[in-house]
Amino acid sequence: MQPREIDYLLRREDKWYLGGGRHLIWAPAFPLYLDKPGFWDHAQYLDLYVSRLFTLSLVDSGGTSLPLQAAGRNWQPSHLRQSYTTANGLILSEERVLLENDVLAAAYTLTNQGNQPVTVNLMAWSYRLSNERDVQVQRVDRVAEYFLVEEAYRRNMNQLAQPDFRLGLAFGWNLPVDSFSAQLSETNSDQPRWEFTPFWEEFIARGHLQNHLSITGYTPYGAHYLGLHHRLQLSPGESRDFTIAVAVAPTPGAAGETLAQLMSCSAPPASENLATGGENRGSFVTTRSQTTWERFFSSVPAFSCSDPFLERYYWYRWYGLHLNMLQAPTLMAPYPAVFEGISYFRRLISYSAQCHMRECRWMHDPAVAQGSLLNFLHNQAPDGLLPARIQADSANQDFIYHADWGDCVLEVQRVHPDNDFLRRAYTGLSRYHTYFRQFRDRENLHLYDVLNHWETGQEFMSRYQQVNPQAEHGGSIQLKGVDATVYTYRLEQTLAYLARKVMGRNAEADSYAHHAALTGKAILERMWDPERRLFFDVDPQSGARITAAAAVGFYPFFTDLVGMEHLSAIHEHLLDPQRFWTPFPVPSSSAADTLFCDEPEWQGKRHNCPWNGRTWPMTNSHTAEALAGAARLDHTLRPVAADFISRFVRMLFLQQQLAYPTSYEHYNPTTGVPCLYRGIEDYQHSWVVDLLIKYVAGLQPQNGNQITIDPFPFNLSYFRLERVYVKGHWLDIAWQEGDGLRIWVDGAISVHRPTLQRVELELP
Repeated sequence: MQPREIDYLLRREDKWYLGGGRHLIWAPAFPLYLDKPGFWDHAQYLDLYVSRLFTLSLVDSGGTSLPLQAAGRNWQPSHLRQSYTTANGLILSEERVLLENDVLAAAYTLTNQGNQPVTVNLMAWSYRLSNERDVQVQRVDRVAEYFLVEEAYRRNMNQLAQPDFRLGLAFGWNLPVDSFSAQLSETNSDQPRWEFTPFWEEFIARGHLQNHLSITGYTPYGAHYLGLHHRLQLSPGESRDFTIAVAVAPTPGAAGETLAQLMSCSAPPASENLATGGENRGSFVTTRSQTTWERFFSSVPAFSCSDPFLERYYWYRWYGLHLNMLQAPTLMAPYPAVFEGISYFRRLISYSAQCHMRECRWMHDPAVAQGSLLNFLHNQAPDGLLPARIQADSANQDFIYHADWGDCVLEVQRVHPDNDFLRRAYTGLSRYHTYFRQFRDRENLHLYDVLNHWETGQEFMSRYQQVNPQAEHGGSIQLKGVDATVYTYRLEQTLAYLARKVMGRNAEADSYAHHAALTGKAILERMWDPERRLFFDVDPQSGARITAAAAVGFYPFFTDLVGMEHLSAIHEHLLDPQRFWTPFPVPSSSAADTLFCDEPEWQGKRHNCPWNGRTWPMTNSHTAEALAGAARLDHTLRPVAADFISRFVRMLFLQQQLAYPTSYEHYNPTTGVPCLYRGIEDYQHSWVVDLLIKYVAGLQPQNGNQITIDPFPFNLSYFRLERVYVKGHWLDIAWQEGDGLRIWVDGAISVHRPTLQRVELELP
């Protein structure tokens, strides 16, 4: 499948999110005005909410707006297409896009399908808030084209406030301006309704806007209305094209320059020669957005197979990653990375950054994968802690999310060798390990503390209640966590490897290897329960294992610690339908847990993020790795692992319909129903692309120049993985029943096997 086809492959009628891969995104969780032209529901610049950017009203000669009836919607990653009709035979077609330079644009075609000439007034207008402290300053420049606005925002709030973060906006169009107005008003309804604006009475009295800039009053606070007017005459069958856009940037000048450059590419002919019928020349912005998305899809490996769910989700996942990408530097995040999601998840979050490293390592350029760690090292606290969140103007240096940083560094390195990145990672992660040794294992048990239920990213579970019945209120606890300890074990292994192979510090390597040996020994001796046959958290006060069974109990299986004697955890717990092998596996807590609930409830109350029984894609990604690890000991688990990944992917489709892939936070383990009530779609809190590449196509790069190709038995009649850039070489892998397995290196056939089997390669 060619990159240009992916945008069309993902088309559907129920989505609206738009992203350009930089600072701006338009993905309102609960849009109120989706069926109104323009962008009235909020956008986000980094984690700042920017609302009521513009709308379009069609106004008759008497000043009354023509009601627009929404007549259809079609979405692709590159654009949202909608249409509207009026009672007098006008059809308004709209294509909304978010361009890669942080411009929200809407390309319009207005067509007169009636049998009489029509005169209509186009009114593009915006509603901006000010306050009594005058922290919003508005300026207007080149009024015939656009307004410039400067606004100060309180971080993460959809309101103006203390000037702790400033943005510039430029709002305009590519039409001649017949009249304009900027007016200050006391605040009232901010709905996109023409009759609520001060322009309505102006127009009724004069037949045009006042051509003045009344942006001050006896008090400076209130709402600024910005309006542009163009009078249009349409003969029967005639169409006119135009574009309205708003650019958002750190300063008004930068926003104005960006908008001017865009509009210079689309200036219409003189007013007497405006287009009639035919091509919508305003759609140049759609073409530009499509080109941006095609360029992105070209920057990742191409994957296709005989299972349409696996193929469709592969590309949907890349769409979600690019939607949430930050590929332009900011003060707090100087490196490319991926936000966890929309709304209040539009932050860099360490718990999900480990997922982004795994997935984005497959991009041809490693910058996003590497940046997903480097941004956190850039904001590392003096004591070595890596912050939980990085926001527009701050980082949480007093709070942590546990993450598998160590193994993720090696996974990135196995695709894109880069010793400079490894040296930087070693320096920061060494300090991070020192923090854990000093503050998270004061008992010297070589098991590591979880100090509140938020920092695991897995809150509201029995595992915390067993060490503190008040844990659900977010208070202090102490629990030696399987997840925290497994992550630390892998970090110690990684640091030992880097110290020896990259830094040339053998004494440090020996020290880290010693720590890893002690941590591994403690996991096996203190966390493994030979009677209940599962790994459990440990209460450091008593030294006893807790009794709550959680999916983190399988995490040791993606390490080198487990042996045949531990496989009972897989067979007796994971594969038991009464515990974890539910119709849509796996629940984060065992179905046998006393507080288990497959619906999103905790202690009788519906919660946003309950982990007492819901199936979380994050848990499933870890569990898939655990199953793959167990399959190295017991090959009969290979088809089980393949089946699990297939079931996992199918769960991610709404009602298992191919046309509707999703990425919500959590799902019902019994019915597969996602948490629609959260309104948070395209949530990047797991890894799927990495699973499909490693276990469907079988590509598993090792250290050095070694590569393993070991596809799991997904019973596919064919699959193809193409354009993979790994260790400085281009790889293609193809399986076809009747032809066998073929592997190309740099365009030349390197391997041909008649059956699907494990292959070891050493690249030049």
